[in-house]
Amino acid sequence: MFAKTATTGQICNLILRFSHTAENMSVQADIANTQAQRVGEAVRKIRPTKKDLQRLRQGNVAGFMTAENILKEI
Repeated sequence: MFAKTATTGQICNLILRFSHTAENMSVQADIANTQAQRVGEAVRKIRPTKKDLQRLRQGNVAGFMTAENILKEI
């Protein structure tokens, strides 16, 4: 029954605290979403494409050597 005994100033302060908390949570969510997007982009950049995998299976990728080719070189 705080509302019955609280002053107008106390109620305003409480509303401001709730408002600041909600704003902080919104900012935190935006930061988390941005970080998740960046991680997703990074993963997509390093994930081999279907063409890359096909080339690796065929063993004819410039700059890459398959385990089989490495053993032949030894």
